Amino acid sequence: MLLILAPSHDETAEAFSAWLDANAEPHARTQSLADLRLRVLVNSDGAPSVDLAIRSTGEPVDAILNRGFFWSSGGDEFEQSESLAAWWAALALFSGPVINRPSQAGLIPPSFEVNAQPAVERRIADRWPVLPRGLIAHRHDLATHAFLGRSPGEPSNAPFEQPELVTVFDPSALRHVLVVGRWMFDLTAPAAPIAVSSDDPVAAALGLIDRPPIFAHAVLSTSAGDQRIVQINYLPQLAYFGHFEAAVNDALLSELRP
Repeated sequence: MLLILAPSHDETAEAFSAWLDANAEPHARTQSLADLRLRVLVNSDGAPSVDLAIRSTGEPVDAILNRGFFWSSGGDEFEQSESLAAWWAALALFSGPVINRPSQAGLIPPSFEVNAQPAVERRIADRWPVLPRGLIAHRHDLATHAFLGRSPGEPSNAPFEQPELVTVFDPSALRHVLVVGRWMFDLTAPAAPIAVSSDDPVAAALGLIDRPPIFAHAVLSTSAGDQRIVQINYLPQLAYFGHFEAAVNDALLSELRP
């Protein structure tokens, strides 16, 4: 059974689930452990095993699309913490295919990669930089990497409340790429998916050759003559690829059913 881990308001997961229904592909979608039977064991030799099954039918889960865990501000904090920890362990150790497998960075990798190569310039700053004509800058929180805002239309020398990560890039030289495991879709000029290969500069910039399968929207700058990462979002939204949704769904299923 294919499992989609996603909150109820996730439109991308909902659309993929509807497509699977239309193609008679058995699957389940949930983020509640109450819907599942989960057992994680680590043997004396250190080898882990994960038993994950649909509680109502007993059918084992054999592939997972990870769309994250929704933390409700009004929910029980201890219960949600335990659920998050259980999902993290189960998906990290699961023996079958997992798209967006958890790591030390979190259940879902951080959407902004601090260690990525800069677009035009990336620095820790306490105020907006003076930008050459045509360039823009984004602000991100140093701790959470959350997006805080875009450079103002008029130059401002007002200091930030605290130091932030500022990324400068040329918006006229951006390339949007959707990554689905071994496949890439150029969102700037939609065409057939491109197979990831070691000699592809985009695949090299994103480190796709040796990493587990991901489902992500990447923004790259080409202004310096090569492919440099501006931002990566591991929860891509349907609005970015709805014009060739079926091809993306085909690629997702081919990763989950290799």
